[in-house]
Amino acid sequence: MRLTLLLLFSILQIHVFSQNQKTYRDTLTVSLSIDSRNSFTNTIDPAPYFIDHNELQIYTGEVLYIEIEHKKRKILSMHVVEENKNPERTILISFDQSTRLNTHQGMNFRVTNPFEYRLKWKAEAMDTQYIWKKIKSFQIKAHSTHYSILQEPIVSLLLSDFKFK
Repeated sequence: MRLTLLLLFSILQIHVFSQNQKTYRDTLTVSLSIDSRNSFTNTIDPAPYFIDHNELQIYTGEVLYIEIEHKKRKILSMHVVEENKNPERTILISFDQSTRLNTHQGMNFRVTNPFEYRLKWKAEAMDTQYIWKKIKSFQIKAHSTHYSILQEPIVSLLLSDFKFK
């Protein structure tokens, strides 16, 4: 009887968790102001958030909740979720553009780390010419928020090699 109840509870928990999980992004329109006369617009077809196990692509205008399963300092899995139902194990990543009078001022990148460990990752940026450029490695302290302002207009960031330290 206990085994049956445990099995049913496990199946229910997996079902509820998978309903909140979001593997693919919907069609997305990315619009960037360059200056008072020029802008960039592109429609992104539905695509996975995670290109590889540990490579996350985020586009300008997105706010993502990434739920992380880990054992001590080893990341076992990462999933985009629609709602932040487990804030103690969900990082928040946002990426947007600041403009003034329709002129680019900078790209705002923010990551909130709820974990008791430092979080590190590498990043590449895709510009409006669709050229990928390595930027730098980032690191955020435990239980804190990281802010970066990037100067060039950026369509997308590829974040990879997430690790707890």
